[in-house]
Amino acid sequence: MNREQIEDLLKHYLDGETTTEEEQLLRQYFAHTQIVPPEWNAYKALFCWEESLRQSATTAHAASAPIVRKRRLLIAAAIAALIVIGAGITAKLLSPSYNEQPINYAVLDGRYTTDKAVIAREAEEALLLVSSSDEDTFEAIDILDIP
Repeated sequence: MNREQIEDLLKHYLDGETTTEEEQLLRQYFAHTQIVPPEWNAYKALFCWEESLRQSATTAHAASAPIVRKRRLLIAAAIAALIVIGAGITAKLLSPSYNEQPINYAVLDGRYTTDKAVIAREAEEALLLVSSSDEDTFEAIDILDIP
């Protein structure tokens, strides 16, 4: 770019009439041009400073993006897990089989029963099978045939 083009762009820049592309041209010009007219030293400092800010902001944003992404992913996973757990607990508590399941039951011949009369009858029969009388105790000694 020649001097007249730069002067024209600077005039438009100071009037606030430049496009983003024209401002980028000015930044590139002052960043890559070592020697500028003395009256442009302030512009060179301004545009070089602007460029360094843009680069540092881009670098900082790029470095923090994976951390933010991981944090968002962890939060989303935790929320999803809580929803699944909550839905499971709610379904279990609202299911008819959970609420109607009796507290006391017995297993007779491989089947569950909650009929108290049947359970009492079966318990008595079982106790009669394993119980003994006073005579039965001494019969065991007689069977041992101790001299």
